[in-house]
Amino acid sequence: MDVVATNVQVPGVVESGHSQYGHFLEKRPQTSFFSRCPFYTPPPFLPSPPSIVLKCPRLSQGQPTTSTPRQKARDMRSIVTRLSLITLLTTLCLHTQLACVAGHDWFTLPIRANNILIIDQTGYVSMNTQGLSVINMVDGSTFTQLAPDQSKGIASTDLIAHVGNTLIALDAYAPGNISTYDMSTPSAPTATGSVRTLTLDRFTHLHTTSSRLAVAGGTGPVKIWDVDSAGALKTLATISSSNEQNVVHLSEKKDQIYIFGPLATNSFGLRIVALPPTESAPKEVSQLAIDGAGNTKGSILPVHLAVSAHEVEDTLLVAFAKGLAIIDVKDPTTPTLLKTLDLKLQATAMTVYGKKAYVVGTASTPTLVTIDISAPSAPTILEESTLPSNCKPVSVTVSDQYIAIAGHDTGLYMKRIVH
Repeated sequence: MDVVATNVQVPGVVESGHSQYGHFLEKRPQTSFFSRCPFYTPPPFLPSPPSIVLKCPRLSQGQPTTSTPRQKARDMRSIVTRLSLITLLTTLCLHTQLACVAGHDWFTLPIRANNILIIDQTGYVSMNTQGLSVINMVDGSTFTQLAPDQSKGIASTDLIAHVGNTLIALDAYAPGNISTYDMSTPSAPTATGSVRTLTLDRFTHLHTTSSRLAVAGGTGPVKIWDVDSAGALKTLATISSSNEQNVVHLSEKKDQIYIFGPLATNSFGLRIVALPPTESAPKEVSQLAIDGAGNTKGSILPVHLAVSAHEVEDTLLVAFAKGLAIIDVKDPTTPTLLKTLDLKLQATAMTVYGKKAYVVGTASTPTLVTIDISAPSAPTILEESTLPSNCKPVSVTVSDQYIAIAGHDTGLYMKRIVH
């Protein structure tokens, strides 16, 4: 499974000494079953969850406590009527909840969300200094929450991905750490005790394939590991550069890695680096400048950083501020930019599921763009969906049933989907 986690700066979210994330979380009051349910937002025409008090009407009116058979029957009818009303209102609320889900409205889980990974019915959410939250995607309840293990020097859980049953978490605070968790029990991952210290700077990024992990360290080196079935990491290669290395994408089919960042020619674009089968020096085989890419000022800084890349057959899809670049990489020695699809937004994250790509970003409002990539060299836009106005999309993931967007300090946004 190809999993991407990216770390992108969002308007108004800047933090000294850390990649891009801030330390803000608004905890919303939870007063009832309905308000705790993440998939239920009471519409304006419905009252608050019922708070009817079951009392004997005569007692509440100060009438005598002795009852004739007729009075007892009348009291019982009153209580039954009130119970029926509670049942009716509860059913109406639940039906409204289900209708909202079926109508594909977004529902917010009020937690800090930097990154989101979904495996079957379980969601894994990185929550910065609050650690890792494991949630039930069916009802939004929390299975468990794992705080960063500060005794091992881990300050934060920022980016997450997985290789098989191994969850990999990146602490992006300098100097940076990689920690691993066993997901054999999906709802209760356990730390394996393996922690790797890295050299990181801003705009860090990680990517996994079915057997490898790569971490871009910004101005630090790119580190690549082989990951075995038990989750053990073995160093494969280290790629250093005098320039920033902002986004990495490991090829699933070939022993190579795609690296995005500034090029030596004062341009910005792609480097393709061949990886050795064993630990030895990797070799750069080609470069490709991407028109319109580079470190320029804007509402997302730097707006023209590649934020996500996905290899689909012999085509590389790269989301950046100008749109979606489509690059032919059939021959890695001569990559060719085929076209750039205008998405009319500044992309902050992208994921691919099946024959569709999903790109989130900011235009006049936060937006999700769904793209048909059944013909990877000629993608077409299927749909543009407006996200909640306060959403700060920094990560997006899609499974067979759900789409989820990490909204930084504004929450986790979820909805059910039909492919």
